[in-house]
Amino acid sequence: MPTPAPVSEAEPGAWAGLDGARLPASQVKALAVTQLVVPPRRPDCATDLATPGAPNGEPWPADSGYIAGYPVGNQGKEMSVVVDNSANEAPVFVKIHDLDRRSNVRHAYVESHATFTVDGLAAGRYEVRYQNVVTEAAHAACTGAVPLRQAASGL
Repeated sequence: MPTPAPVSEAEPGAWAGLDGARLPASQVKALAVTQLVVPPRRPDCATDLATPGAPNGEPWPADSGYIAGYPVGNQGKEMSVVVDNSANEAPVFVKIHDLDRRSNVRHAYVESHATFTVDGLAAGRYEVRYQNVVTEAAHAACTGAVPLRQAASGL
């Protein structure tokens, strides 16, 4: 096996091509996929409030998807985020937050026991934020439920 020739000058931004030739960083594309697995959580009848619609006043979508009325920002082809809500009994409201711009660039609704892929994101640094949604039906199940009592202290 031949020994590669030493590099006379370091090029930290260069990548190696299939034939060993150096490629500038601009010719290298990367696709990033990340996944958020939402932990299971039952509605708390004592504290959760029914959430009839999205914060912008629009109704929740009938199926998992983007929420009407919010802009779809940071469009690109480099990244996607899979939100796995399959173990959760409640739907979730998801925000994809751009850490560099300090703004939310996607807003989605993911039904209970479902997954949704936020795709078409430009490369960047993102944080996935989510909130459980207590639908009217889930909150109605709390009606008539016996609240849990706190155990006596000093035992």
